[in-house]
Amino acid sequence: MNVNKMVNIINSIVYFVVLVLCYRTLGNSGMGIFICSFVLYYLIFTILVGSIRNTIAKMVSSRVKRGFNENANKVFRYTIIYSVLISLVVCGLMALIGNWICNLIFKDNLSASVMVVFGVLMIIHSLSDVLRGYYLGFGGNSSILYIGEIFKDIILVVSSIFIVNHFKGYGIKIAALKNDQIMVGIYGAIGVVIALCISFFVFMLILIAGINSLNRQDNFSFNEVRSKDGFFTFLRSYIPAAVKKLREIIFPILPVFVIAMLLVRSNMVTAASKDQVYSNASVVLTLIILIVAIPIMIIRNYTEVQYIKLRIDFKKEDRKTLLIQFMNFMKSVFTIAVPLFVSFAAFSGVITSKLLLCDNGSATAVAIICAFAFLLAALDLVFCESLSAVNLEMAVFIGNIAAFAVSLIFGIACSKSGMKMTAAAMAILLFYLIAIIIHAVFAVQNIGFRINDFLSKLIKIAIAMLPMLVLDIILAKFVSMNIVTGLICGLIGYIVYMVVFVLLQGVNQKDINNLQGSVIYYAFSLLGNVFHVR
Repeated sequence: MNVNKMVNIINSIVYFVVLVLCYRTLGNSGMGIFICSFVLYYLIFTILVGSIRNTIAKMVSSRVKRGFNENANKVFRYTIIYSVLISLVVCGLMALIGNWICNLIFKDNLSASVMVVFGVLMIIHSLSDVLRGYYLGFGGNSSILYIGEIFKDIILVVSSIFIVNHFKGYGIKIAALKNDQIMVGIYGAIGVVIALCISFFVFMLILIAGINSLNRQDNFSFNEVRSKDGFFTFLRSYIPAAVKKLREIIFPILPVFVIAMLLVRSNMVTAASKDQVYSNASVVLTLIILIVAIPIMIIRNYTEVQYIKLRIDFKKEDRKTLLIQFMNFMKSVFTIAVPLFVSFAAFSGVITSKLLLCDNGSATAVAIICAFAFLLAALDLVFCESLSAVNLEMAVFIGNIAAFAVSLIFGIACSKSGMKMTAAAMAILLFYLIAIIIHAVFAVQNIGFRINDFLSKLIKIAIAMLPMLVLDIILAKFVSMNIVTGLICGLIGYIVYMVVFVLLQGVNQKDINNLQGSVIYYAFSLLGNVFHVR
């Protein structure tokens, strides 16, 4: 596993830890205010500047390769102007009419003040993305990025502990004065966003230092301008590239945002208090991020390697090898995802009661639904990466749009009399289910995917899953659980799954080699040596 993938996995783990810390510090309602604001912010950021890092990296790289280094610098300056202007507009709108915007979306304005601070974060976040894209485009040393990411993670964890508690304490004083306990959650949420601002600012300073050292290197002499790169020329190049990238990254952010909006809006009328509304939202959205989004981020590090292999086979026009590679890709992802799914489902009660301190049946049901959503998301990731590898990005987009439409209709129907937490989670599950069906149809037509072959590859995975499931259920029922014992029991179950899978000859040496780039490659490699897998 290379350093870049290791850093990405560390980032995902840090986000998991920070999310849990914030949940336990802010409480249900405070976390609900933060996470609803975060989902809105992330949607705005994704639409307006989410693709800026990759786009500027490609634009700068293409100019540097032709020796037009000054043009690359001009693109960098224009991108800075664009990102700052867009971010300032968003920040200004949140400061001036944030109450109206939040009322329009959530039928409540408690998150308005948090969104103003998110506007500040957008300036810092977008600038750091521009700097990162420019640095990558100029061929900078990746070690600077790794150092920056590690420092950012350390700062985020430390500041999340101290700053959030400080702002929560300030919120307690304000709440006592105003006789409104919800103020504790609002100020705590502001503290989380400020911690994010500080971590991204530190990352930005490290990137600036890296760029300064890059520009001093003798091999980067700045040539005269060889072509006209004005601001509007830049926009004509940037906007189509950004729109294309946006099609890839807007899902599943958009359906999660819409479900969050429906969940909060529908319950503002029917719930006993705003505290209850935001408590429900915090449970659903936090579990979606913890059980679905973050594990998929980790698996995506592995799928990038498989995408490249599929892309090579597609360019060779070798459909037989392409199909074999696709089926092996699917088997490898299921080998990684199935035991995680079993752990999430079996220890759903532990996750909600011990990790999030939320001990009720509805939260446990949401966690189980999210476990199934994760499994479907992992399968859909295989289809999306494979279809993209054969130049069918539009097919991926069509499937996601159709899935979003069905999920939206389901969400609206469930929100007529106040959306339940389980219904919100089911809407996300439905999104992935419909997306898989449509993407599978395209895979059948263009890759040669066959359902029977897929099921035959899953038989031994399913058999190996059963002892793990039984063991996890027994451990969850009879062992006194806390966070540490839960992790240990989950790890024991994972080991049992891998041993049984190897003993069943579910993997050969080629399958183990295909797992390179994943977090379980070394474990399977060790078991392969012990049991003489060929």
